[in-house]
Amino acid sequence: MRLTLETWTDLSKRLFLSADASYGSAFQEYWELTRIGYRLGNVFAVGLEGGILGNQEYDAGRGGGFVRGTFKALEATLSGGFTGDYLLSEPSGYVALNLYRSF
Repeated sequence: MRLTLETWTDLSKRLFLSADASYGSAFQEYWELTRIGYRLGNVFAVGLEGGILGNQEYDAGRGGGFVRGTFKALEATLSGGFTGDYLLSEPSGYVALNLYRSF
């Protein structure tokens, strides 16, 4: 079984908040990411992100920043920062590219 929740709210004309989370019962895996962003105009936004992820064998956190571009039917988000198992190891870097397409 997998449960997923995605939320988004505009805090003002330029400021937004999003939170996404999922849980899977097979290995008790979980993932959560919250972003607060600022729209620079109609196309680009920048902001901060933070979240947690893990399963029955590890727990990790992550924090960093993102840049988002919205182009007609395509949205691209490039993010990066630090991640790591906050109980056992030193943090390392991460980079992620997410592409979304409207249908």
